[in-house]
Amino acid sequence: MPVSVIVIEVGSRIDTGEACERLEQYRRASMTRKLVLAAYLVDTAQRTVWINRQRFLQFAAKRFIENLLSNPHETYEQLREASQGPVFGPHGPP
Repeated sequence: MPVSVIVIEVGSRIDTGEACERLEQYRRASMTRKLVLAAYLVDTAQRTVWINRQRFLQFAAKRFIENLLSNPHETYEQLREASQGPVFGPHGPP
């Protein structure tokens, strides 16, 4: 059973030409190798995802990451309010 190693680089306004060239080397050398390498480049400013291989599973992961980037996110205040649960005394709920 092969081992998978996935490199994910995330940033804002990434120089895609240089980054793609650098991450392109993370590929499986042959089908008989026991190590499967893949690389993703996620640009949060442009909301784009680049992968160095176009296999089905990697493509599904790419769509998943693109979906995360395109959907609206909760603000810090919304997350903070949601985490504020009921406050109980030292003996728990009444």
